Amino acid sequence: MAQVVLEELRAHQISADLLSLELTETSELLDNAVGLRELHALREAGVQLAVDDYGTGYSALMRVLDLPITALKLDRSLIARLPDDARALAVTRSTLGMQRTCRSRSSRRASRTSRSRRP
Repeated sequence: MAQVVLEELRAHQISADLLSLELTETSELLDNAVGLRELHALREAGVQLAVDDYGTGYSALMRVLDLPITALKLDRSLIARLPDDARALAVTRSTLGMQRTCRSRSSRRASRTSRSRRP
């Protein structure tokens, strides 16, 4: 998979760092050695990798820390509870802290409610 993506980028003269791929926590690519090798190859080439809808699956934190990702995108259902739900706020803050520590970017999904503010 990585080879095909990188060949297409080269064929169309697109820099790999301009491509961002989003995977959900339940993506099969994250759950097997072959998929992880492919993701590492893409990341080494400069492709940005994000875990989308983070918080909806059941990922172990250590698993997330071992992934070659550049961003975690918090799920809208979590953000929609802010700032009134103390548990959602705690999870959001801890995720943002983990992102800073791991030197990854964090991303919030836009919410349609005016109650969704940055924690």
